[in-house]
Amino acid sequence: MRTRPRAGTAVLAAIFLLTSAATAIPTAASAAEVEGVTSVSIQPTEAGRAIRDGDQVQVNVTWAVPDTTESGDTFTLSFPPEIRAFTADFTLVNPEGTAVGRCVVAVPDFVCTMNDYVDTHNSVNGGLRFYARANNVDNLDSVEFETGRGISIPATLPGGGGPTPGSGVPSRPDKYGYLRSDGSSVEWTVSIPAASAADANGEPITFTDTWDSRLTYLPSTLRIGYVPAGSWNDGNNWASVIFLSPGSGANTYSLQDRSASSSVSFSFNAPVSDGRVYVVRYSTSIPAGTPDGASFSNSVFSPTGEEVAEDSVSFLDASGEGAGVGVTPPAEPATPSEPTAPTEPATPAQPTVPIAPATPAVPGTPVVPAADGSKALAATGTDVGVAGQLALALLVLGATGLLLARSRARAPFSTRR
Repeated sequence: MRTRPRAGTAVLAAIFLLTSAATAIPTAASAAEVEGVTSVSIQPTEAGRAIRDGDQVQVNVTWAVPDTTESGDTFTLSFPPEIRAFTADFTLVNPEGTAVGRCVVAVPDFVCTMNDYVDTHNSVNGGLRFYARANNVDNLDSVEFETGRGISIPATLPGGGGPTPGSGVPSRPDKYGYLRSDGSSVEWTVSIPAASAADANGEPITFTDTWDSRLTYLPSTLRIGYVPAGSWNDGNNWASVIFLSPGSGANTYSLQDRSASSSVSFSFNAPVSDGRVYVVRYSTSIPAGTPDGASFSNSVFSPTGEEVAEDSVSFLDASGEGAGVGVTPPAEPATPSEPTAPTEPATPAQPTVPIAPATPAVPGTPVVPAADGSKALAATGTDVGVAGQLALALLVLGATGLLLARSRARAPFSTRR
């Protein structure tokens, strides 16, 4: 019985093809936080010095990530409140100079993001270092860092974090500078005791502060004032400063901005010798690309050109490195071939209608010649021409029947019952 393919078969085949194609498309993996930090140590930036409150320190970190780490995965280290990191952004590089990842240091923590180096290497590990300021570390022996996955890592404070030696009230001009937490600028403070602010006639003395020409003066950071007598507090006194305004009368100051020549000149009008200490504070920016360890100096000069105070600050640049063992990544599985859509069955060949055997010829009646010379059947006298026509008619009828039978066999199947 002949049948035709149903439309539902084609629909199912299309759904199967779409489902197979969808499952063959890989989905992007999400970045993950991995355990990376293995140890933390703290050292003073001045060798052999015990760490005290307010000191700059170097924080050293060793790290290693699991072999399952993928590009985009991160490892994080949060800082204790006693360590105020200088902001930094640097690349972890291997000995050949190839980037392994990138680290960003901010005040609360640092985050290192691995790149595709980890996709082709195992045992990826290294070290990094950044700089910070010790804060409220008096009488502390150690502090605790915490990884992004909640693991505590202790670090010892060299020198036991003993109390910071007090700095008494200065008896002569003094200068102090330090690298700010932004890691890209230096803050300078000039202290002038009242007795040094005026000459023998009580007239104000003009001092000139000169900085390294590689630095850029930031005028918006300038603050001038004085610390009242009895409020020096071992140098921790900025909250007690009474600020002055530019002018010409008492409790004012005069300023000449010579930043084009890397200096400013200042004086305190109508200086008062009552035990106060005048202070001048401002910041300068460090140029981009400054190498780690570069030193910047700053000096204060009297009107006679005598250097009365000086200090220098070293630039501390964060950095890091990493390396791993190269591996041959596993070959990606072959994409499965799409299934072949089912094809319609071939139409069965029509059966061949057997050809009816030819009707045997009727034996002829002997023909005898007539008296008039014509040919006629011996028994009936029928003329030969009439018999031939009769035989031809029978053959035509037989052929017609065969054609009718064949046309019926080719007629389409009816679905009616």
